[in-house]
Parts: sequence; C-alpha cells; structure tokens
Amino acid sequence: MDAHSRLPKLMDRVKAIMRVKRYSPRTEKTYCCWIQLFIHVNDGGTGPHWP
Repeated sequence: MDAHSRLPKLMDRVKAIMRVKRYSPRTEKTYCCWIQLFIHVNDGGTGPHWP
C-alpha cells in the first residue's frame, strides 16, 4: 500500500468532518483536545485511572 492509498488518520478525518459541518475553529480545537484526552485515558492503562 503506497502513501496515496492510505486512509487519513483519525484526527484528520474528524477535522475534515467538522469543516464540512462548518464548526468554528475554536470548537474544532476543543473537540480534538477532548478526543485526544479520551484516547489517552482509555489506551490500556497508561493514562489516569478512574475509580
């Protein structure tokens, strides 16, 4: 598989969808931060642990 046929990464897809839906740049940034935090917390135990 070459570089041109790969699927875009998750955050690139999220940003593209938000731009199509005309979300503000600030909202896009906030949502991306929340997604990154969610992934960090739920990535197999390396993030903070919830009770």
